[in-house]
Amino acid sequence: MIDFKTMEDKLKNYGRILDKIKDLNKEMNEDLECMKEQENILRANIITDMPHGTDICNPTLQAVERLIDRYQKSIESKANRISELMDERELIEILINELTTEESDVIRWRYFNKCSWRRVALAVNYSKRQCENLKDSAINELVKEYNKRQKSTA
Repeated sequence: MIDFKTMEDKLKNYGRILDKIKDLNKEMNEDLECMKEQENILRANIITDMPHGTDICNPTLQAVERLIDRYQKSIESKANRISELMDERELIEILINELTTEESDVIRWRYFNKCSWRRVALAVNYSKRQCENLKDSAINELVKEYNKRQKSTA
């Protein structure tokens, strides 16, 4: 369950979601490259005149395997976070589209376009106070619908 303040924070951060996704993708690609480098080390033939068994007993190779496992976990974690961010962004967009036109416009101008209340009021042809009231009404509606959808998916 989220409250008014949490929803307002989500709206404030909405524009940064794509930047976060892009950053996570970049980090994930870096992890993938590092993991491939480590896998190449594992594939390298170790040539010695000592007999080899079927198990890897070289501590260096075991350390490389652990590194690969860490990279895989990191990549999975980042992929999950990207999925969560995309779902969050999509849900916010759906919920905003369900608001009245006036509420939706005020939210978009204020939070997505980062406009001052004076600029929002000019854009939607309402007074500053009316815009603030529409914002409050919209966020209360968003909280209600967000929590309802979260309950139904739980």
